[in-house]
Amino acid sequence: MTGLPYLRPDSDLDLVVRAESLRALEQLATMLATLAKRRGLAVDTEVALPGGIGVKLTELLSGARSVLGKTITGVELIERPRLISLFEAPPPARPDPQHPIKQPERKRQWM
Repeated sequence: MTGLPYLRPDSDLDLVVRAESLRALEQLATMLATLAKRRGLAVDTEVALPGGIGVKLTELLSGARSVLGKTITGVELIERPRLISLFEAPPPARPDPQHPIKQPERKRQWM
């Protein structure tokens, strides 16, 4: 679009993903590893977790005791079991937005 040379032949692929389960992330990691091997492409994947925490997919799935997490306030070492527990907790309830047409009609005050 801009014509500027942002991509080079040695550029990597940066992804940000969300997932409902660790199993889904494990499957994604397997598929991305296959893609990277077949195409000779480096893939860097960050997982966006609840609470505004971002971690590298490879670190989250590793056996490391703690991983580097990125938050709005900076970076910190976070215990891996704490991050894993985020997948076991039920998702927060979302308010059910009303469709604009189905909202109760407001009475208009005429001048």
